[in-house]
Amino acid sequence: MSKEKKRRARELGKDVLIAALVLSAVWLACRPQLYGRQVSEWMSTVFHHTAAIVPDADQSGDDTARMIQPVRMAAMTEQGRYGTPYDSQGAQTLFSLSAGLLNEALSSAGQPRQADREEWEAALSAAPGLYFEFAGALPLNTLADLLSGGISGSVLTHPARRVVLAVQEERVSLFYVNEEDGLYYRCDTDVVGAGQLSGTVSGLTPNGTLFAFERADCGNLAPCTMLPAQTPTPVTYLASSPLTEETEHTLLELLGFRVQGTSSYEAPDGTVYLNGGDSLRISDTGQVRFSAGSGEQARFPVEDGDEDGLRQCVETAGRLVRLAMSPWQGQAELQLTLYERQEDGAVRLEFDCYINGTRVVRYDGSSAASIQIQDGRITDFVMNLRTYTAGVLYSPVLPVTQAAAAVSALEGDGGELVLCYQDSGGENVTAGWIVTQ
Repeated sequence: MSKEKKRRARELGKDVLIAALVLSAVWLACRPQLYGRQVSEWMSTVFHHTAAIVPDADQSGDDTARMIQPVRMAAMTEQGRYGTPYDSQGAQTLFSLSAGLLNEALSSAGQPRQADREEWEAALSAAPGLYFEFAGALPLNTLADLLSGGISGSVLTHPARRVVLAVQEERVSLFYVNEEDGLYYRCDTDVVGAGQLSGTVSGLTPNGTLFAFERADCGNLAPCTMLPAQTPTPVTYLASSPLTEETEHTLLELLGFRVQGTSSYEAPDGTVYLNGGDSLRISDTGQVRFSAGSGEQARFPVEDGDEDGLRQCVETAGRLVRLAMSPWQGQAELQLTLYERQEDGAVRLEFDCYINGTRVVRYDGSSAASIQIQDGRITDFVMNLRTYTAGVLYSPVLPVTQAAAAVSALEGDGGELVLCYQDSGGENVTAGWIVTQ
């Protein structure tokens, strides 16, 4: 064999060896046993229970923060108001610029004192200023803890979903509406400066967003109703149940029901799985219902990490809901819409789907997910799995003025006019105006 042929043979041998090593590495990385072990170790840090990862699930630490972001915001500038009604991207962008200021204000605010409606409306009109409207009401100290990722030290315990930062008498004040009594409150803060607030809202272009109290033809609506300058043109969405044999197996793995010791039986509406005293019912319609047994081992524990555990409740419930639902929800986003501490000490949380800042209302009035927490564990939950995909048609809706007049005629005065997607359980989900009291 010539020297040239020998050299080519050696080079070919090297190429074959390298290719074999690469294929071997890929094979080892993809082995289910190794992958499952890594996933189980990661999940054990979350729920202390063996489970498999959900495909395409967002595992970042921002999961819970995304579920408590405002669904509507407004920035008051010297040139006018910029608002984000039914614009989730705009709300997320503005919140990314202002979340730090809100956190500082909540954490440093002094004791609240009652304000009147005139002060509140003046704060909504004063420049510079920021308005935050959340999907659900949280105790403000819990909101501050979640925003800061730890103990914030906030003294504000009232639940609120509407908060304003405004410059009053050359200093920044925090205003909010207490959801329990409906009254307005004001706090002073020496940490957030007027210059910071002005810098945050500068550069935003006013887009004609108004509140109902600023329009004479909408005086029958709740004063805080945020009104877009232009009539929205929401897209119609297609809805379906994501449950298949494959997705059901994935859910079982996630929730720890595909392990030794799990039994099952067929029920009229689906399948019931039993493991360690816990039960999981998966219905043919996409509903997933969990009930914990009385055993000492909690499948979904809630660790005590602050004075009353409220932050841990929200974080654990939010993480579970997002892991179990977000892979299948399509173009919808989950938002925390209810937080309630009951007389027996249990905590109840509800989450709903939003599409581009517009809430999805289910035909039976139920939430997308409901979580019950008691004695350091999740004891019950109900999740309604639903996939939403944008269609090609638009949902015609009445202009705001006409909708407000219809509300006055049909519902009486004082309600908040909001645009919602209405999921009747069929294939098409369309948007329309509704009134909430």
